[in-house]
Amino acid sequence: MMEDNYRDVCYQSSNLKQVILKIDFPNPVENDKIFCESIDKKIIEYFSTRGKDEIKYYNEVSVAADSKTGMVKGHTTRFEGIEKTYIDTTRMNKIVLSNDTIIFTYNNYQSFEKLFEAASGILQQIWKNKKLIAVRCGLRYINLYNLLPTDKKVSKTMFSPKLSKVMIASLIDEQELLKPIRSMVTTEYVADDIKVTYRAGIYNQFYPMPISKDDYALDIDCYTNSAIESAEDLERFIERAHGMVQMLFEKSINDKMRGVMMKDEC
Repeated sequence: MMEDNYRDVCYQSSNLKQVILKIDFPNPVENDKIFCESIDKKIIEYFSTRGKDEIKYYNEVSVAADSKTGMVKGHTTRFEGIEKTYIDTTRMNKIVLSNDTIIFTYNNYQSFEKLFEAASGILQQIWKNKKLIAVRCGLRYINLYNLLPTDKKVSKTMFSPKLSKVMIASLIDEQELLKPIRSMVTTEYVADDIKVTYRAGIYNQFYPMPISKDDYALDIDCYTNSAIESAEDLERFIERAHGMVQMLFEKSINDKMRGVMMKDEC
């Protein structure tokens, strides 16, 4: 696959702001299936600090036909769930585990290998000897440029020619009439059962104030809405999604940007 060509590319520094891996269940999972000692121990291997537990409430709706009248009636039951948060030693990365979703959030991303190791170990333990189905899985990488004055300055010329052409703050010169406050272009892709939402442009850290400086963003979100029934299938999706993210990122930049990030082969 084309995305495999970029598998071994990495950089000593980048402007990667956040990475999110999110897995959704179709219905809230029973507490004893997702909150148990073995899962807790596995998560602690990667996210060593337990945060504060929160109570979450879900409404379960059941529908049944009356045997005498044939009328269909619905019944709602309130279900008490839990939301657990675990934080790693950097205090910047965490996993949130609840009855309806699993969210890995990396604000101090080091490498895909470390993300994959943690996700694989934890998901294997969650799915172990359980019949669970995920209905959506997404992997999102958010790159923000020139966010801080101390950042290495990134200009439009550091992006690929195709992308730099559409990275404009405004279509009009009469900005006293219409002041631009954000300028992002969106392209959606599909590859088999995986969809990709690609956003790029001037995101404006002071939104909704008018654009005052070139705050560029590359936001690449890969996801699938197909049912996934095993940890192995989740792992395959994560690897494929990462390959697509990396391919689109490399297609978005040029050698000037690679020089800024100090390219190094891993």
